[in-house]
Amino acid sequence: MPTFTQLVKRPLIALLERLVPRRADLESEERFRIVAESAPVMVWMSGSDRMCDWFNRPWLEFRGRTLEQEIGHGWEEGIHPEDLNGCWDAFYAVYEARREFSVEYRLLRHDGEYRWMLTRGVPRFGPDGELAGYIGTVFDVHDRRRSELENIQLLDELRQALKKAEAAGGGVSAERPPSPPG
Repeated sequence: MPTFTQLVKRPLIALLERLVPRRADLESEERFRIVAESAPVMVWMSGSDRMCDWFNRPWLEFRGRTLEQEIGHGWEEGIHPEDLNGCWDAFYAVYEARREFSVEYRLLRHDGEYRWMLTRGVPRFGPDGELAGYIGTVFDVHDRRRSELENIQLLDELRQALKKAEAAGGGVSAERPPSPPG
């Protein structure tokens, strides 16, 4: 006749040995979700099928849409039409190479304004070493881009003004700054 240890104890221990690591995995996943949802940055994840399957709360608030609307290809509806192909080209190239990437594009905010964003993504690998997908962050770089464009325009205007002054015989060269006095 089987003993108590054979009937109950060993199967119970075997079950607990399987459940304890699973519980640790669930706790680890829950910690990740808490951090990702409360981080002051937009975060996304994609699966091995190249489909985005998760966006954090800051992303959804920026877009003014639900997770169900954004997953799959839904998020692409927010990319400026002039930037969509460049985004996909960058993503597909690195996906095949399984390497980090960054790309800038305009993303539609909930109020109808397109904002310049910088996305950085890194590959995620499963325990077997196979590509599980990507995880990425998204930063609003709109103000930086606008400032850069303003600086470029200002430099262009300055060069044009210097050329006009040089052509008028003002003694200032657009190619070389004037020598300091003395």
